[in-house]
Amino acid sequence: MYSGLQGRYTYLPLRKFPQVEAVQERTDAPVILHLHWEDRMFAKSRNREGNKATLDWHIEHMNMFRERGGRILWTIHNRTPHANRDPETFAEARSALVDVADRIHVHSDHARNFVVDTLGAAPEKCRVIAHPSYLGFYEPAETTLARPLPDGPVHFLQFGVMRGQKGIGHLSEATHLLQTRRPDNWKLTIAGRTPRNMRRLVKQISRLPMVTTLPDYVPTADVPEIFGSAHAFVAPFSEVFSSGSIALGLTFGLPVIGPDGPVMQETLPEKLISLLYPPNQTRRLMRRMAQVLDVDNVVRQVWREAAFEQAFAHRPEIISGQLGELLDEICEIA
Repeated sequence: MYSGLQGRYTYLPLRKFPQVEAVQERTDAPVILHLHWEDRMFAKSRNREGNKATLDWHIEHMNMFRERGGRILWTIHNRTPHANRDPETFAEARSALVDVADRIHVHSDHARNFVVDTLGAAPEKCRVIAHPSYLGFYEPAETTLARPLPDGPVHFLQFGVMRGQKGIGHLSEATHLLQTRRPDNWKLTIAGRTPRNMRRLVKQISRLPMVTTLPDYVPTADVPEIFGSAHAFVAPFSEVFSSGSIALGLTFGLPVIGPDGPVMQETLPEKLISLLYPPNQTRRLMRRMAQVLDVDNVVRQVWREAAFEQAFAHRPEIISGQLGELLDEICEIA
């Protein structure tokens, strides 16, 4: 996201707000706090009192940061927190951030509508910039775009941290259904760290002979081979707001099987919309997987080229250029 900003902005990946204040104290240049993943800052535990104290401290210091000339950009990635341990404090945090942020960045028009209609943000604060692809991040872009369709059985892939919203339960049911109807010539890989509360579901699906699970952190160097060997990305997510793993699948030319809805309609190129299915309908998910099995390589190549085209259009240098324009706008706020 920041790859095209060299020479214009200095990116500092800071994790604690006092570090931001320390940077502001030692420079005369404009300082912009770009806030991501607010659920990792606020309402992290079930201790309501402690969470509230953390929230109050941060909002007080963010206001002081702004009074000293600092500016705040807030990117909203998810509709709900990854772990909803203290929903009351989390709602208060979002309400406070709506007020303190100078601009709010989202990845789709649907997300913008949510921020305005549900969180109460002023429309003029909100900006839509698409999620960047990962073209050129894991390997040279030319290498990725030249990857041919893989040989062998049709290979489905799910990738990422296997939290509840990843839809592992639906995928397990759909995979078992597909196995009874089409037992040959396909396989599924589930790759990514599996939290303790999801291990039973992942273990259940891994009993099928065509399923491989890689339940730990996937090293960066292994990502191109994992995605390069796949034919389709399966994303039966229950809460689709924006998704780095879907962007990663498109980067490697994979069509995406996922639940239909406004965000997926915006996220995917038109030629891949046919692989969407009604949300929470396991049999429809299975049928979309069967659809991938039934088409020939001519159709798969059309899907691949559509995914590559979108990945190229959303390549990091393009998206970071749009982000740079937004940062310029924020710097001009009086």
